Amino acid sequence: MKVIVVGGGISGLAAAYTLQKKGVDAVVLEEKGVPGGRTVGGSQEGFVLDHGALFFMKCYNATYKLIDEMGLTGDLVPISYINALWVEGSLVPSNPLKGAGDLLRAPRAYFSKKRLGLDFYFQVAKLFRTVYSRRETLDFVDCSKAFDLDGRLFSDYVLEHSGKKALNYLFQPMIAGITLGHADEIGALYGAALFWHLLQGNRILKKGLHTLPERLYRKIESTVLLSTPAERIVVEHNTVKGVQTQKGFIDADAVICATTATAARGLIPNLPASVAGILEKVPYRACCHVVFAYDRPVIPEGFTSISFPRSAGATMAALADTARSSEGAAPPGTSLIHCYTYDRYAIEYNQMTDEDIRARLKAELKRYFPSMPENPIFSKIYRWQEAMYFATPGTFGSVHRLKKENGRPIEGLYFAGDYLNLASVEGAVKSGIDAADLI
Repeated sequence: MKVIVVGGGISGLAAAYTLQKKGVDAVVLEEKGVPGGRTVGGSQEGFVLDHGALFFMKCYNATYKLIDEMGLTGDLVPISYINALWVEGSLVPSNPLKGAGDLLRAPRAYFSKKRLGLDFYFQVAKLFRTVYSRRETLDFVDCSKAFDLDGRLFSDYVLEHSGKKALNYLFQPMIAGITLGHADEIGALYGAALFWHLLQGNRILKKGLHTLPERLYRKIESTVLLSTPAERIVVEHNTVKGVQTQKGFIDADAVICATTATAARGLIPNLPASVAGILEKVPYRACCHVVFAYDRPVIPEGFTSISFPRSAGATMAALADTARSSEGAAPPGTSLIHCYTYDRYAIEYNQMTDEDIRARLKAELKRYFPSMPENPIFSKIYRWQEAMYFATPGTFGSVHRLKKENGRPIEGLYFAGDYLNLASVEGAVKSGIDAADLI
């Protein structure tokens, strides 16, 4: 049997690697000159640069199995995470202390009067209790266990089980920082699952998340055709025939379309209406991810990341200093500031020149950190038109139907991508493995 995997992102690489283990002949078509998709990265002057995704949650079982098979388990380290909110000109700690380690690392602000108040923590505790009671249903892969939440807005869910202050100062910034959207747009299923699993802690690879797709690529390098975009997945009489590329037609017994839902819809023009309709309704959010490397600390001591409530009017959903949060991410005494623009601002940034992007963001950062050095060691700009799959209410129910029909109604055609599960590295990896296992 011959299989073509369209897309060399993390889901396509996972699919091809799984097929290789099964002894199936596979070819990966990747349009870019490097594999990895939204998990691509590199390094410069001792700084680890992940262009897209940064970390793993503890529940990423399929991903950790791959990490182990790639010999990278020893490189996994926990992320030290103390987040602050920008509230009326002050940085206010937003996540509760979890033990002696946090207590030792905590900034003085934890013990100052500039806090969010007991009512804030009471509201957060109320939602924690609600989410904890159904934690077994909040699976990053099998979303069907929590479909009763799928049709609701997360903002409504928070207001019902928590309160407005918690929504404005924790859950909205959390959603923006992770999904690049708003709590009054995203479904309650995704929001509740994110909240629960973020509480369990996160991990990162010492040399960057991108070392996982790089290691995967090395395992299957002979089967990957880089700079080879697919033009069309050819289907005749409801049976897949192969893939048309700029260099010619490649025949196949099966095709795994491991792209975004948007790209998949464009690659297969004659899809049945039931499948095309689902793909067309999968939404994405843009991001202009800008990184500044500095030769000294920028964020006040003790904090590792900063979130911005919607009322702050920031063009960034969040910023993070990975020099502080993860071991080995940067040389000692430096800062590596990741700025994640979102919503309409991300669209604006993505249309600007590099020079204008740097100038605008540096001016915004100066508002929050007046003592920030004028010139960074270097800066990097990564434009993502479809950075994150954004699960609006009802999305999971329709996508679940597509998962159940994977391989049907078109014989030999399978889908993979993070949109088939909860949007995450785990969702992408598991979708690729699942598609390969169906062949």
